[in-house]
Amino acid sequence: MSTNNDDIPNNRTILRKRNLFEYLFLKFNKFYESQFSTVGKHIGSRPYVFICIPFLLTGLCLMGFLRLNMNNNADELFIPVNSKSLRDRDIVAKLLPMNYDEYYLHQDYDFGLFGDVIFIAKDYGDIARPVVKTELERIYNLAQHVNVTYNNQTYFYKDLCAKRINTCVTEGDVFFRENFWKRLNDTELHKYMVNDLYTDDDGVPNLLTFIFGKNLKIDLDKGTLYAKTLKLRFNLRRTVMKNNKNENIEIISRMWEQAFLKFFQHFESIMIDVSYSVSTSIDQELENNVNLDMFLVVITFVVMIIVATICLSLRGPMSQSPAYLSAIGVLATMLGLVSGFGFCSLIGIPMCSLVFATPFLIIGVGTDDMFLIFSAYHRTKSSETTSQRLADTFRICGSGITITSLTNIIAFLVGAITDFYGIRLFCFYTSASIVFCYFYQILLFGSAVAIYNECISNNRHTLISCIVDHAQSPNTTRRRHRHRKQCLPWKEMFVYVITPLFTTCGQVIVCIVFLIFTISAFYGALQMRDGMKLGQLLSDKSYANHYFDKLDKEFEPYPLVHFIITEPIPYWRNDYMKRIRNLVKAAKELKGMNHKVEISWFSLLAYDPQDHPFDNGTEFIGILQGFVNLFPTFDNDLLLNSTHLLASRFYLQFGRVFYNSSDGYLVNQLRSLAEQSKLPIKGMKQIVVR
Repeated sequence: MSTNNDDIPNNRTILRKRNLFEYLFLKFNKFYESQFSTVGKHIGSRPYVFICIPFLLTGLCLMGFLRLNMNNNADELFIPVNSKSLRDRDIVAKLLPMNYDEYYLHQDYDFGLFGDVIFIAKDYGDIARPVVKTELERIYNLAQHVNVTYNNQTYFYKDLCAKRINTCVTEGDVFFRENFWKRLNDTELHKYMVNDLYTDDDGVPNLLTFIFGKNLKIDLDKGTLYAKTLKLRFNLRRTVMKNNKNENIEIISRMWEQAFLKFFQHFESIMIDVSYSVSTSIDQELENNVNLDMFLVVITFVVMIIVATICLSLRGPMSQSPAYLSAIGVLATMLGLVSGFGFCSLIGIPMCSLVFATPFLIIGVGTDDMFLIFSAYHRTKSSETTSQRLADTFRICGSGITITSLTNIIAFLVGAITDFYGIRLFCFYTSASIVFCYFYQILLFGSAVAIYNECISNNRHTLISCIVDHAQSPNTTRRRHRHRKQCLPWKEMFVYVITPLFTTCGQVIVCIVFLIFTISAFYGALQMRDGMKLGQLLSDKSYANHYFDKLDKEFEPYPLVHFIITEPIPYWRNDYMKRIRNLVKAAKELKGMNHKVEISWFSLLAYDPQDHPFDNGTEFIGILQGFVNLFPTFDNDLLLNSTHLLASRFYLQFGRVFYNSSDGYLVNQLRSLAEQSKLPIKGMKQIVVR
């Protein structure tokens, strides 16, 4: 007995707490129901006034399209904002700017401006055949004569190309050099080859697999070469030296890129297939996708109107058909979408290609609210006045449409704090569109429902309100109340299908299906891989997508990691050089790094600190200046003055690329090694866009 008495106070406490929460819930519920009831009453009494408000707001928001700013820069949209890679890239650009008169591709921190073309024989045979070589030489010469006119001056490739030793730098032009083929035929090419690197008379190493693809087969003993592909890169410059000043000519180089595209778009050959791209191809194709997206948006709205009309009008006589309500509901969604886009543009938020996925989300959210409102309307009493029915309608559905819209808005606003600028823009535009869609469904669709109810109450045709429905008898209201039709005609079908699931056998089947689904979901989640190639964002018919497909199939990416020593250090001291070499050794040993490739000035520099024990840097700088004259390739990697080496750079290479977080993990490992070296050094990987 004592135990039971002890339990009584606890039960009462729980009961009081439960009643307190229930009391607060009822109070809150009563408050928002009264608010929505008031809104519905006003809409029902003056529908023609409220129906104009969405159109006026949309007209104001349309002014924002005058300030529309389209951002299609793939680097800005799909690389995290303020990422370390971008910061390091800016540091490199300031310390070691590109020298377009002594240009080397591996030194370019962002791949620069270029026109790429991949040649493949139509029979997918050897491109080294004489007849194919002749055709490729013809195409190569034609491409070099592509020109543009700017300010009444004509510019050819030779006027805009990045140069080295006063010669245009075209990656892959070794294919057209006679001495390359002569050395191959004379079986002397091995004298110029080291680790697949062919060094020509200009002293510049050429990675043959970068030119001929990963399927290259070369027999140095027999003097034969077999390759199915040839890739050329026409490098362009951003600046040119005029009157001892750097003049920016990037706009002209961009124009030449477009002329390059047009040339190959209209190019035809009976022997050669070409795939081509330029530095801005992804940006341009993302912008072109907008036209396709707009067509799909129109199709989506039309289909949704048809589906909504069928759902709302399948039952009941034609004179009482709510067919036009479906069009009004979809119109409210469309106006909300336009208003959201216009509002964001008005306050200065730029638009990007990802934003055009928003209409497909908004059409779903908007039509959900439409069906909720119309379903709630059918639950009201038909004998009541229009204002009272609208008050009851919004009292019933107000919380539902508010909660669904509010949760969507919160979800997208949370998504707007992501580091990816493109996703951030998408979330801003979607959130704004949902807000406008929510209000427009209440004002516009609610007003349309009020007008619909007025037509029925006055025995008028709902589609053509000027026609009186004489088929309705005086007892129409009573009969309509007795045989009220549901919004959706499939209620009985759902009852028929769902009822067996509540039997013992049905419950067992449901549990088994749910268990299988859960196991499959977990398995799928474990198999999911992150990462994305930007080429996957392009249309299947895009020329750039075709180029990236060929690039993935025929070539392996060879991204380099730049290591930049950003401050002067005593390179002539043995302990500092030992730190640098230990860093290189540890980096090469990491899984995923190519342990064979190293491009570094200090590996070739004939300077041993032990041979110069009393050097304070003077001898080192003198030797380094002579080294640069002997190896001009490293001139852009060294920032020298008369007394100090202010900054320097060397390179290592990735052994594989996954285009996902594995690449980022390897870069972070390299950065960690750089920090552990206690040197003022930064590691930056070239961003591979595929």
